[in-house]
Amino acid sequence: MEKLSLKTTKGVIILKKIFLSKGLKSATIFLIGWCGYYLIELAFRGYSHWTMGLCGGICFLQMYFINCRYQHFPLIFRALICTLFITFVEFIAGCLLNLWLGLEIWDYSELPYNVLGQISLTFSCLWFYLSLVLCILISLFNKLTSRKKF
Repeated sequence: MEKLSLKTTKGVIILKKIFLSKGLKSATIFLIGWCGYYLIELAFRGYSHWTMGLCGGICFLQMYFINCRYQHFPLIFRALICTLFITFVEFIAGCLLNLWLGLEIWDYSELPYNVLGQISLTFSCLWFYLSLVLCILISLFNKLTSRKKF
């Protein structure tokens, strides 16, 4: 294993100092989730709604907490818990935004195994695969920003 250069070490130390503050770290993770999900929707649907960014931020922050709390559990288990949480948030948001407020942001009624047109097995499977990738990235992020000394 090669040694870290002084320049690389200073960069890692700066990153650690930036993310050591829990409030700043949580806000950063929330904003990454907000922007990330909003961009995913733009890429695949061509449009999004600001509330989807909010849901993305909430879900990504919770995914981060799940991965910290259960870091010693298998990746598949963590991804499954994250998938269940995302599906739950999607259902609650769908019931509030689409059914109650009538915003019609999405409708899964045409998909098989849907519940009230707000969640579907198809999208829950997609959330699982996305969760797998994000759980790995969160683990790498935690290793990079851990408080352990070199």
